[in-house]
Amino acid sequence: MSNSVDRTSHSSVTGPHEKLAASVVGGVLTALATNPFDIVTRRVQAGGAHTSAVTIARNIIRSEGTLGLWRGLGPTLLLTVPGTAFYFTAYSMIRETVAQRPGMSDRAVTVWVPLLAGPCARAATVVAVAPLELVRTNVQAFARDAAVDDGTYRMLQSIVRTQGIRGLTTGLVPTLWRDAPFSAIYWFLLEHGSDALSRSQWSGASSTFANNFIAGAGAGVVAACCTHPFDVAKTQRQMNLAIRPGAVGTNAPTKLVPILRQIVAERGFRGLFLGAGPRIAKVAPACAVMISSYSFFLERFAQTHTAVV
Repeated sequence: MSNSVDRTSHSSVTGPHEKLAASVVGGVLTALATNPFDIVTRRVQAGGAHTSAVTIARNIIRSEGTLGLWRGLGPTLLLTVPGTAFYFTAYSMIRETVAQRPGMSDRAVTVWVPLLAGPCARAATVVAVAPLELVRTNVQAFARDAAVDDGTYRMLQSIVRTQGIRGLTTGLVPTLWRDAPFSAIYWFLLEHGSDALSRSQWSGASSTFANNFIAGAGAGVVAACCTHPFDVAKTQRQMNLAIRPGAVGTNAPTKLVPILRQIVAERGFRGLFLGAGPRIAKVAPACAVMISSYSFFLERFAQTHTAVV
């Protein structure tokens, strides 16, 4: 049986609070480790295909200092703590509930739970944290500027003032198109990848962390490649907010399909994969760190329970 997520023996002795704590710790560690990749991805997507990711990273360090690579970390952490906690806890609880139903085979669990629970949990999370995702994208996409450097709360105020309450959901549709399929692909591959690794010759009791790390990275890369055009569309849509002078033209498209068409018309089909390199470079370690640290802390909590009992 796979060691991924809740398919371990320690799952049965950890409750919602332990799952919540494990997901929060894992999310914070992931955000700290991968924020620079997010910054570079947004700048590549904002600036087009004429500047390489390496050049952009160097320019950020030169003009904004090394800490510029962690720009937008505040909104990212505000996103990570509630978002990741809700997402992983919801997926874990749904998975446990389905897996414990009478007559439910392991095969059925590994096929249907990822394809259904993953997107459902992720979609609910995306809707809940949409305003913070909007702020983070705008902060990361532009260099340090007084017009966009007033903080999360003031940027939210500006969006509501210029766009209304509905402005806080700008980019929600492409975000859902990116994240819901991503979750289905990711969890499906993670379940099967972890299961295959746990049955391999090199796997043992001490390799649970490594199994989750490898399976998480691989699943994240495939899912990111499949859904990247929607990430480009999301960034484009959220950058089209008129929250700073000259930020957007009056004819900027607002619907997903027209945005994708505009990207192709202006940059070719390659434009749909702008920033794919740094995003994949971020997603691979992010997924690996998140799932392995989540499982690691769940195991520690389970051991604490066992010791107390």
